[in-house]
Amino acid sequence: QASKNQMIPKSPTGLEVICYLPRPKATKKHVLFPITKPDLDNYAKSIMDGLNGFAWEDDNQVCELQICKRYVEEGKNPRISIVIFPMVAA
Repeated sequence: QASKNQMIPKSPTGLEVICYLPRPKATKKHVLFPITKPDLDNYAKSIMDGLNGFAWEDDNQVCELQICKRYVEEGKNPRISIVIFPMVAA
């Protein structure tokens, strides 16, 4: 949980997630997107739940979600990129 001195926003929030997964040796290099488990919604739920109390009070504040999974580029490490942004009225 966040410290008592740290303010946790209670406002509409957006979340962008890119899951860079390791490429199995049998997968050809021109294949960019894995169609394997785990499903994207499982990544999203785990990440959003894990950020409760840190990035927001509760993940019900997430009003926009962009998520994708792809194979990591050769020579790079598997990772998950997360961008959190405030929702702004247009």
